[in-house]
Amino acid sequence: MNLKSRLNQNKKVLEEAADDFGHIIHELPHAVLQAQCTEDIRQVILLAQKENRQVAARGQGHSIYGQAQAPNGYVIDLRSLNKIYTIEGIELDLASVWVEAGVTWKELLDETLKHGLMPPVLTDYLSLSVGGTLSVGGIGARSFQYGTQTDNVLELEVVTGKGEVKVCSPKENQDLFNSCRAGLGQFGVIAKARIPLIKAPISLFWYHALYSDLGQFLADQIELTSTTPYRFDSVEGFAVPNSKIHLSSLIPGFSVAGTTQTELKGQEDIAFPEAGKWLFMLEATKSFDSRITSDETGPLEDLEELSILPQGGFVRKESLYNYLNRLEYQIKIAREAGLWQVPHPWLDVLLPHQQAQDFIQKALGELTLENIGNGVILIYALQASKLKTPFFNCTDSETPILFGVLRNAAPISQLQEMQAHNELLKERAVKIDACFYPNHIPGAQ
Repeated sequence: MNLKSRLNQNKKVLEEAADDFGHIIHELPHAVLQAQCTEDIRQVILLAQKENRQVAARGQGHSIYGQAQAPNGYVIDLRSLNKIYTIEGIELDLASVWVEAGVTWKELLDETLKHGLMPPVLTDYLSLSVGGTLSVGGIGARSFQYGTQTDNVLELEVVTGKGEVKVCSPKENQDLFNSCRAGLGQFGVIAKARIPLIKAPISLFWYHALYSDLGQFLADQIELTSTTPYRFDSVEGFAVPNSKIHLSSLIPGFSVAGTTQTELKGQEDIAFPEAGKWLFMLEATKSFDSRITSDETGPLEDLEELSILPQGGFVRKESLYNYLNRLEYQIKIAREAGLWQVPHPWLDVLLPHQQAQDFIQKALGELTLENIGNGVILIYALQASKLKTPFFNCTDSETPILFGVLRNAAPISQLQEMQAHNELLKERAVKIDACFYPNHIPGAQ
């Protein structure tokens, strides 16, 4: 079938391509092509060159600020490029698998777990496309050990801006390989990727630890993510409201038993009276290669020597799959509450660890659960030595701290105020030589 005859200019299709998860930027393309193969990508790029139009590749549309939109150009919908090829190298303990760019990490995980394998790094939300996260970075709970997802790819098949199909790797077309990883699609469209695989544990202990002091929280997280052998396999951090109701929705096993809903209103909802409005939650796992028997108790001693609140430690036994899919229930609730459909003026900055505490403390003084729209605040310690992707912007700090304010503009009347506060945070971030993730945010230098 002729390429031009497959270019979709249906109004509904164009409007979908002019939107993304951010629901902030809306740029109508000239047409959309649902790519069926790498050759389709090549043909669209050549056509766009001839007509002097922009091209953008789109996976699951989870961009925030229109990165996958092409004003009056061509949007390449990669969702049909969803083939997972045969896993190779299992017998040599060098397992890897080629996947097409439209495959989601959840689809890949479902397939690799059949063989007892998994990718080294997975984002918290698994329904993102492989091509999408490899174009921006891909941060996960194991990034302190393994780096970003872009640090864990062996080869790429790319269609360049000249319409050339090239395989690239650290040994072949190295410049292209380095440019396309976290390159936001500016140097070529990723069509396929070869992902390394590691042995997947069966079970794990899942820890939550609560802090009242940001400095102690950051110090413990930096220690846990920089000292080997690692105490935990995965480590993440969050700022969370000091609320029994909220904590019970976040921490499996957190109990408000014996407390009536009437008593939870107002001041009585405070979980730790000695703490402020924000607590700091460390989330970590320790994995095992065998199933945890039902009579085993969670080893809270793994939280010893951490500066957590009294009675602020929790642990439960969980399967690997349930842990990796931990956001599924929360996303279901968010969709039902209409929070998936509202604008999401998110901001992620990578802070030098020396300035992180002051920056975060000041920001949290200005933030409430209401003015982030019941959103999420991330605080992750990373290790610069593991972040090797050239185009993954990272501050000159041995331990960059990811600070993310993931807002829901609910009600939508809050959007302008949220964006104004983001601008203030960005101005402060630039002054301390912080970097932004992804590496281009409108208004950021």
